[in-house]
Amino acid sequence: MRFVLPSLLATFVLASALPAQGQVPDATHQTYLREVQQAVERLVAGQTQGAETTLRNAIERLPDAPAAHCVQAELLELQGQPDNAITTYTRCATLARQASDAKWEASGLIGVMRNLLTLEGRIEDAREAAMAVMRFAEAHPTVVTPQLAR
Repeated sequence: MRFVLPSLLATFVLASALPAQGQVPDATHQTYLREVQQAVERLVAGQTQGAETTLRNAIERLPDAPAAHCVQAELLELQGQPDNAITTYTRCATLARQASDAKWEASGLIGVMRNLLTLEGRIEDAREAAMAVMRFAEAHPTVVTPQLAR
């Protein structure tokens, strides 16, 4: 099983899920952040069932927040479900774009590209996804370096 979670997501979880600077998260948002963090910790510990349950709770609590969707996509990827991971990474990227959260949007776009690369017969889709990552990187060079996208 490929384990990309620590390098890809763990650094994003709390920092990019926090509300805008100067805002104090409400109780619902604080609980959501704790759940996402717990899910990441459970994934790192190999406790996929616990992570899955915690992510479902987080998504139910704040369905339009991108962090739990990205972590859920990572779980699906680790479980060998690239098609479901692509769908969930796409949802993460869309929600992140709507929330102006560039870090989670990058995570979603890169996750889509990475999973498309594993699927036979999807090379053209993977190229399109790589182009989307490259466009994103050019617009957000402090989040994703354009060299990575190329």
